[in-house]
Amino acid sequence: MKGRGPRLNLDKGLEVDASEVMIKENILSVGGVDVKMSASEVAEKLNIDPKAVELKEENAKAVYDMKIDERRKLFGLISFDRQRTVTADAENGNTLSEGLPWYNFLTTK
Repeated sequence: MKGRGPRLNLDKGLEVDASEVMIKENILSVGGVDVKMSASEVAEKLNIDPKAVELKEENAKAVYDMKIDERRKLFGLISFDRQRTVTADAENGNTLSEGLPWYNFLTTK
């Protein structure tokens, strides 16, 4: 099982979990891949407010896994908080994938 890496406190108060991080000549890299955008820049571009952020290397790209809590209604009646995970490219801030719970189709905003 892989342990959690160091916690980076980046701009705008976002704390980012990361492993295999290196700073060389003022350039942040993870797993040998340069990070072009900060987590707060990516969150702002995607218009999200993440509760947890992890910086990692995936498929030779630096990516942010951002966990977001959202208020939803189950069957349109029962309110609850649902968590989704957005994986975004740390180079340009584009969304690469979005993870939703299996029961997502039963919920509404």
